[in-house]
Amino acid sequence: ALRELGYRTVNTNWRNWYLSAARELEHAYDELPFGGSSSLASVDVLRAQPLRNVFQRFSVNVDPARCADVQMTLAFRVTDRNETHALELRRGVLQIHERTPSTVDVQLALETSTLYGMLRDMATQLPKCLENGTVVLERGTAGQLRSFFDCFDQPARRMPALTTR
Repeated sequence: ALRELGYRTVNTNWRNWYLSAARELEHAYDELPFGGSSSLASVDVLRAQPLRNVFQRFSVNVDPARCADVQMTLAFRVTDRNETHALELRRGVLQIHERTPSTVDVQLALETSTLYGMLRDMATQLPKCLENGTVVLERGTAGQLRSFFDCFDQPARRMPALTTR
């Protein structure tokens, strides 16, 4: 019934909801293309934006309760663009810097393509990239890096349930 309603409706939002709900009920839930909130933006859309905007998305994922007493700065040195952007976390507030601040606790060196590849799930992808060498930890420790990302909400692993069973 949901699939038929989806095929018949003209409204694209309702069509998507009906067809997604039908797939969910057919036990194809794990096949839905959803890897977290940032996966809703295509990589092409992200690449068309200035890097400052890409880093700005982190500010809405700060968990103030987890980082009420944290003061830490993480710098991303984007080697192929010769740019550095820093995320400064102070008492639950994230500030974006387009230059390296005077004090940086952790600094990473990476290329733009690697950065875009990690955006969907930074907490999971970053350790893999450090391990294979596509991201270099230039300053700080892996423990500090983990502490920094522990201050953010983790992306949802599953699409929110659309229907009840």
